[in-house]
Amino acid sequence: MDLVEEDIKSVFSDLKFRHIRYVDREGNFKKMRKKFRCYEKLLRELEKRKYSDAYYSVARFLNPENIASKLSERPYETVFLGMDLFFDVDFKEESIEKNIEKGVLEVKKIIDFSRDKDWKIRYIAFSGYKGFHISFEDISNYSNLGNPKEREEKAIEDRKEIIEEMVRKGITIDEKITVDSRRIVRLPYTYNSKTGYMCLPIKKSALGLPAKEILRRIPYSIDRRREKSPVNRAMTLLKKCLKTVLGRVSRSLLGSRDVCFYYCVKSNCKKNHCLILRILRYSEDKKELLKSLNIPYVVIKLDTSLYVFSPAVFQKSEIAKISLKLKSPDFAAINKYRHTVIPIDFFDQHLRRARVKKEVKDIYLPSEPSRVLCATHSMIFQLLTGTQIGGEVNHDLCFCFLKMED
Repeated sequence: MDLVEEDIKSVFSDLKFRHIRYVDREGNFKKMRKKFRCYEKLLRELEKRKYSDAYYSVARFLNPENIASKLSERPYETVFLGMDLFFDVDFKEESIEKNIEKGVLEVKKIIDFSRDKDWKIRYIAFSGYKGFHISFEDISNYSNLGNPKEREEKAIEDRKEIIEEMVRKGITIDEKITVDSRRIVRLPYTYNSKTGYMCLPIKKSALGLPAKEILRRIPYSIDRRREKSPVNRAMTLLKKCLKTVLGRVSRSLLGSRDVCFYYCVKSNCKKNHCLILRILRYSEDKKELLKSLNIPYVVIKLDTSLYVFSPAVFQKSEIAKISLKLKSPDFAAINKYRHTVIPIDFFDQHLRRARVKKEVKDIYLPSEPSRVLCATHSMIFQLLTGTQIGGEVNHDLCFCFLKMED
């Protein structure tokens, strides 16, 4: 049986409307600043630029090279035309074969589900690592919508309804990818640098093959496999440690007032987070903005830096909007990566652990907060301010306080 879907390139007849990004061999994320109409030319250009990973936009735009963030001041500088119905089936087992075995079962469920909906498959592809991608043609009707923003919102709402129905039927997919109109996904016929395997489109009939046989037929290149740099490996280890250790902060740790700020991380492990932002100056307009949120917050000064901290729970997109209004230096990282890491100096010139001077500049306590408060972060708020407030939910810590010995 032939594994490869040979007609995949004709699927991208609308390639000129796709936003293309790639990662170079040094790990830098770059965008293609020109349109491509021929799939083969795009692949040749990526090879010429010595790509490590390559991606394309699920949505189509009139000027994809000028695509802007939804949170930027002019988000609709480019015109939204429509978007594919895209599903990412991911598993992270001990081996790629296991990922394929589980992924095949979910892809078959999606195909069965699509028959009743009369969806037209664009392609099915092995992602090169954790599972499969399955792409359908756009299912939204934009005939009565002339505004690009309205079309984009319509596409998102349609996909949210589909996701809810699929979840009820027990189909496992990465939900956030399907509903994200600005999502970029791995480009077929390019290699996955994490494993060295190609993201390869396959025929539906190939899903009946054993996982070992499917993997054997996937093109592999050891030269395409990019090892993580020491910095990336260190950051990965740090995130794992933070998630494991800090998620279980005990009251004994938070019980002492003699605490110094060691490291602060905003994680993207959950959809919701407490608010912590670096600000350049605590002016009256920023003070009024924060008060208008009707949440408890404290403004603290750590050496020469100012930070706003609140145990109130926000979505990541909301934090990005607040950071933009506060003109926070964190906005660029939050907007691009949906998280940011804020290092606070904890080593002196002799690489010895050093205490960081802490000063509370302002505290605000509304009578009835408009947001749910995170229980763990409420303890931290009490530690900072001496004021006890209640918390209802727990999330992974995104603000880390460690006690250090002299």
